[in-house]
Amino acid sequence: MGNKTADVIVVGLGAHGSASAWQLAKRGVNVIGFDAFKPPHTLGSSHGDTRVIRLVYAEHPDYVPIMRRGYEVWRELEQALADDGDATQLLRIVGGLTVGTHESDNITGVKRAAKEHGLEFEIIDPSEIRSRWPQFQPRDNMIGGFDPQSGVLFPEKCVGAHLEQAQKQGADLHYNEPVRRWHPDGEGVRVFTDSGEYTADQIVFSAGAWNPAFLSKLKLPLRLERQVLFWFQPASSPELFEPENCPNHSW
Repeated sequence: MGNKTADVIVVGLGAHGSASAWQLAKRGVNVIGFDAFKPPHTLGSSHGDTRVIRLVYAEHPDYVPIMRRGYEVWRELEQALADDGDATQLLRIVGGLTVGTHESDNITGVKRAAKEHGLEFEIIDPSEIRSRWPQFQPRDNMIGGFDPQSGVLFPEKCVGAHLEQAQKQGADLHYNEPVRRWHPDGEGVRVFTDSGEYTADQIVFSAGAWNPAFLSKLKLPLRLERQVLFWFQPASSPELFEPENCPNHSW
């Protein structure tokens, strides 16, 4: 068996793992990455047509600084592609509409986040919502909160771009090479695959549904939950649901 050494080993190269590999490699860290399949693939959670990205977070205002940095990094990745002559769009801004009653958690949450961080944000009454976006018909006791910076990411393109740029920066990425086991080794770690042994000072686990098995000895409160996403064609007036005519929306 071969034995290769790195500063950091990344296990799983989906959204989180591919981003970790890129960020580490571009900072000069010696990275080895593993995925049991060839990403982007449909066997994890980083596939499908789109994912929502938003600046105004109803869940808690503390997300906002993280998201501000997130937007910057996505644009940095697009620029890295452009520098290589690749015009792939990873992030498209379409705006985001949150609808609910005045006292609902989602409305109070977005208002709080926008206020605390001084974000561009618009409160819209139900008649204005129906006028601007006739595909939405909120009740009269509802209002909307509009985040003009909300958009969509194209996850499979994002993962592919991360991996491409990570390799460009020197990351050693191993596809279709599942990690079988690992253990601490002195002040670092040792990883075993069917192709060899690998050692590193540190390890990043981003293996999604496989993380609980890898981390079982740590007894972390990890719980798997299936998230079902779907995309569909509108039954009528498809033009109303084109990106230029339809914001992200949550009710």
